[in-house]
Amino acid sequence: MIEQGDIDWAAHADHLDDLLGAMLDIDDIVAEVKDWIDNNGGYEKNALYITADHDHYLTLMDHFPEVVANMIIDGMSHNITPESNTNTNAWSTAIKAGRHEDDTQSQTEHLADFSTWSDEDIQNVAHFFGPWGAGGNGWGSHSTRPIVIHHEGDDGCLDALVGKGYRVLGTDVEGSPGKLDQVHVNACMMKNLFAF
Repeated sequence: MIEQGDIDWAAHADHLDDLLGAMLDIDDIVAEVKDWIDNNGGYEKNALYITADHDHYLTLMDHFPEVVANMIIDGMSHNITPESNTNTNAWSTAIKAGRHEDDTQSQTEHLADFSTWSDEDIQNVAHFFGPWGAGGNGWGSHSTRPIVIHHEGDDGCLDALVGKGYRVLGTDVEGSPGKLDQVHVNACMMKNLFAF
């Protein structure tokens, strides 16, 4: 198992420049692992799972590919994170100010009050963290949005568990249609490692 933890830290800081660098690192790591698999029995003897353990509510706007390509061409990719980014969690700041007890505004409106990105910043970098309207750096935490998983060589183990429930600590947990849980990934890893 390999984790590229810098991805998480960069996302907590709403810092896409660092996040993209960490993603390039994990891309290199995955290429090395795939080479190792090819040289050590292939996918008949090895399973590969590539995923994250949670999302950070990053939304890429429709013009993001054009924006990032132009920044790279112009040698300005470091500007993909606005200078107004504070690397602070807007909701934590809002809670310290007592906003979690104030129901006169929605959570999104409260987040926007503490976000430091302007609407122009968001358009210029073509991405934002958090719900629309909360400001570009109005999140700084995990979300419950589904994440992607890539898998090879597990003999259909994960595919068979899509949407299935499971039992944990004596409690039955209902499955979610079309989705997997991290429990399923662990079960398939154990099956492939130890034939459980």
